Order: sequence, then structure tokens, then C-alpha cells
Amino acid sequence: MEKAIGIDVGGTKILFVMIDEQGNVLKKMKCATPSERDELLKTLVKGIKKIKGKEKIKGIGFGLAGFLDSNRGIMRFSPNIPCINNLNFKAYLKKHFKEKLVFENDANAFALAEYAAGYGRKYKNMIGITLGTGIGGGIICEGTLIKGRGYGAELGHMIIDLSSQKRCACGNPGCFEEHSDGKALLEKAHEYGLDIKSNLELSKLLKKGDKRAIGAVKEIAKYLAVGLVNIINIFDLEAFVIGGGLSNIDLLIEEAKRQLAKYTTVRKDTKILKAKLNDNAAAIGAALLTMEDFLRMEKTPDVAVDAIIEYHSHGRMKGIVLIERRFEPKGWALT
Repeated sequence: MEKAIGIDVGGTKILFVMIDEQGNVLKKMKCATPSERDELLKTLVKGIKKIKGKEKIKGIGFGLAGFLDSNRGIMRFSPNIPCINNLNFKAYLKKHFKEKLVFENDANAFALAEYAAGYGRKYKNMIGITLGTGIGGGIICEGTLIKGRGYGAELGHMIIDLSSQKRCACGNPGCFEEHSDGKALLEKAHEYGLDIKSNLELSKLLKKGDKRAIGAVKEIAKYLAVGLVNIINIFDLEAFVIGGGLSNIDLLIEEAKRQLAKYTTVRKDTKILKAKLNDNAAAIGAALLTMEDFLRMEKTPDVAVDAIIEYHSHGRMKGIVLIERRFEPKGWALT
């Protein structure tokens, strides 16, 4: 059985998992995300060594939040984890580990895991959305991850309110995540007069039917719906798979669905689904990317014409004759 390690480096926590080739979690551990660069790197090394133990693994995959150069393993810009800006993870970590190292945006890793392991490739055109400290997006189009030139799918930085006075950490006004992520929800709760320090406290108030908590969630759901409408009309997708801490607030998702129904979209049957792999998805996806045959994403084979043949009949000579061939051998005929 092949094994691999995946790490999801988020704005508030780091999750380490060891999986098998099917994406099943064999071991799991987590810790808080340090705010200092050196401490964060030391935490990664220590955590990997601890979860690995004496196990033989295929590789180590990293899901990282931000604008990532995945080939070089360099984080160019992370709005919610500023201490890793311009950090060359690969250069540092290869000094400590001989195993294969793979780096991917955390939301892309999330989408890959949910597409392949969570929903078993049921939806060929889907988008994974992570709602937490920021909003991440991973785009699966016809079974293939779409990243543009490398930094694509930063859906959280889609501008949904140009008149907004709220400026995102990326520098732009009115970003999707600035109005719909965990920070936005907590700020809205404070505006409603709630003296709370986390969305976990907000969730407890929702269970008690607190009207102020309900009002704050419904306000945020309006912006969440606007973002989802835009994405549906751009990609004509089959399904959203939503994960991250805020996905556990049922009222937020249900209210966003209700708001979504008010808008015109290219289709009305786009599903909004909850992540099946829970908080493990990004780490699982990162680990799967280290596997030799990572699921192969069931890409549609390239259409290639090898040979053009014709049936010929001239007197006693009848048969199939090669007219043109792309691959070796270049010439043959069946008679």
C-alpha cells in the first residue's frame, strides 16, 4: 500500500495527514499556524517528522493559501498569511526531506480531492469553494484542474462591490472574500451588537435562535449568493462543493441558496453541495498529488487520426489500402 503525507497550511491552523492511494486518512494531527516565518517552517518540519515516523512514503504535498508558484514552490503573495510572502518552501524543505515534494494552492488541492475522492468524479464540471479565513476556489473543467498560467481560480478576489469602503488584503476594494469570509461574518456579528471572538461562538448562538446572530449570517449570505451567481454564469458548472469552517453553518448555506434563486443564471440546476472530506480535503488533495499516477483526472484522450484508409477494387485486386499514416510504420496495405 502506497502512502503519502499532505499538509494544509491555513490562516489559523496547519493540518497534517497521512493517506493511502485511495485518499483514506491513516493518521492526522493539527496545530495553530505560527505568525512568524521561521517558527512556521520549524513547525512544518517537526510536524512532518512526527506524522511520518518510520513509515515509507511516496512524497509530501503542501496545500498553501495564496498566489503560489507551484512548480518552484514559492509563495508569491498570501493575503491571509503575510509571513510566507515570497517564501521559497521548496528550497527550505528539500534540505530536510529527500521524498518528492509537491506544492499546490490549498483551494485547488481541496477541489481535486473532492472531485476525485469525495464525489468520485461524478461532476466533471465543478468548483470547490473554501469558506474560512478568506475564500479559495478550485476549478474542475471536464475533469481537469484549470489554473490559467498558474495563479488562476483566485475567486475570493473577484470584485463584487466596487462601491465598498472595505479594502481587501490584496489591495482591491469590495472583494468576494472581504464580504463573505469568516472575518466578514465576525465583523457583521459585531455590527449586530454581539460581543464574541469567534464564529464558533456565533454558531452556538445560532443554535439557541439568537436573532442578532441570525441577522448577521443572513447579511453575509447575500454577498455569498452574489459571488456564486457570477461563478455559475461564467462557468456553467454542474456543482459547487463548499468546504471550510463556514460551510458548517447550515443557515449560511441555505440562505445563500435562497438568495441565489432570486437571480438569473444560465442554469437553475447547479447543485450546492457540502464537502464530503470535511476539513481534510486540502491536505488529502496535496498528498494525492505526490502519487505516481495521481488519479489521472480521467482526461478525455486526445483525438488523433493514425491512419486514413480506403477500400479499392480494381479487377482481381481488392482490399484496404493505406492512404496516409501518422505513426510508424508509415506504409502497409491489406489485400
